[in-house]
Amino acid sequence: MTNGRDNNGQFSVGNPGGPGRPRRAVEIDYLSAIGDVVSIDDWREIASRAVVDAKSGDARAREWLAKYLIGEHPLEVLHDYGNVNIYVPDNGRGPTSNDG
Repeated sequence: MTNGRDNNGQFSVGNPGGPGRPRRAVEIDYLSAIGDVVSIDDWREIASRAVVDAKSGDARAREWLAKYLIGEHPLEVLHDYGNVNIYVPDNGRGPTSNDG
């Protein structure tokens, strides 16, 4: 097929898929409300405490930090294509862009 999908409608090998579902308005409202009450300095204090707790053996603090630092599904392979690093999950679908 020409839209990046195979004959079964699944993404073809090498197709990174789409951008995903856009956030719903209610999700944006909740995120905005959190941002209004949690300053950058507050967040730094929270993250610093999580680092201290993780270093002292708190598994939940380690999990929380890992989720923010490397995501829930860590990428397993890094390919270097010239000046652009493309992160590739080990799922056979091919390159995907780095979200940040």
